[in-house]
Amino acid sequence: MLNYSPKQQGINNVLQMTMRLLTKLFCLLLFITLAASGWGSVLAAAFCPHAQKSGEAQTLNGYTAESTLNFLDKNYVYTRLELVDKNSLLSHDEVHDLGFTTEHPLFRIGAYTFGYARDVWNNNRFNVALGSDFTFYSKPDVLDAVYGFNPTSYHFFIRIRPGRMSHSGGGHTH
Repeated sequence: MLNYSPKQQGINNVLQMTMRLLTKLFCLLLFITLAASGWGSVLAAAFCPHAQKSGEAQTLNGYTAESTLNFLDKNYVYTRLELVDKNSLLSHDEVHDLGFTTEHPLFRIGAYTFGYARDVWNNNRFNVALGSDFTFYSKPDVLDAVYGFNPTSYHFFIRIRPGRMSHSGGGHTH
């Protein structure tokens, strides 16, 4: 743990608050419409860095990027990439079994998700899709005893969401 003078601590607090504000401001959301020959595709993408204060001297950083590509009207491929600092992954017993001297050791964990969904039923009120995704994780080797060598997960799902809005003239006359 670093010891700061009151003046340095005040400057550090201002810098941390400024960084949190900037990361929220720089959370970019970008929608790009692609008009490739007949595809009429839509790509949505976002990148969001974030920071969370944990305890007196520890800031947990995280980065999330995700995007979805809608193509041929009913098909969606998507990805979500996350890289986060975690200090609460281990129980009290696991901390001591693995030989850590601090109660909350810090680890950088990555989660990388890739998926696909297809609309199977649409009307004016609802869209229903079937989909699946696969996630694999990166972690320090020291966590192998608890989480395994190559942790992965997969999901199958049904997505229900509101139907697309109509962009007809709506009876306007000029």
